Amino acid sequence: MIAARVEGNLLAAAQEIEKLKLMAEEGQITVETVQAAVADSARFDVFGLTDAVLNGEAAHALRMLEGLRGEGVETPVILWALTRELRALANMSQQFSQGVPLDKVFSSARPPIWDKRKPLMGKALQRHSAKRWSQLLMDAQRIDAQIKGQAAGSPWSSLSRLALLMAGQRLALPAE
Repeated sequence: MIAARVEGNLLAAAQEIEKLKLMAEEGQITVETVQAAVADSARFDVFGLTDAVLNGEAAHALRMLEGLRGEGVETPVILWALTRELRALANMSQQFSQGVPLDKVFSSARPPIWDKRKPLMGKALQRHSAKRWSQLLMDAQRIDAQIKGQAAGSPWSSLSRLALLMAGQRLALPAE
């Protein structure tokens, strides 16, 4: 339970355990004590969100998106991060679909793809066709219009849908 709440934040995990030790009556820590005491200490950023999406971790991406929303991160910032990846993927997938080797695609990308991110980008590139990445980029344009009040629909719902689609989830839901 603690691990799920702190999501990789080891300092927060240690602090939660110390807090539980202080709260425990007669040395007994019950499930109820843990539930009452452990705050959601996961801290999310848009770069972690894009990594989850690129890695195909749809459920994690949605949790991160909700965490970002709860932390007050504005929709334009989230859209910027996702769109940045979409632009890169749309451009690289075009080259990849024409038979250019993946390492050459990465080396010619602008901005360049860091070595650390190459496995994520490679995994994402193989998930969709060049045409599909371009369609997702057009979805991002529609979300931008929603954010600006120029199109109907909920930007948060649309961002969730976009993240799921980028992560490779098949959705039966129509676009807003």
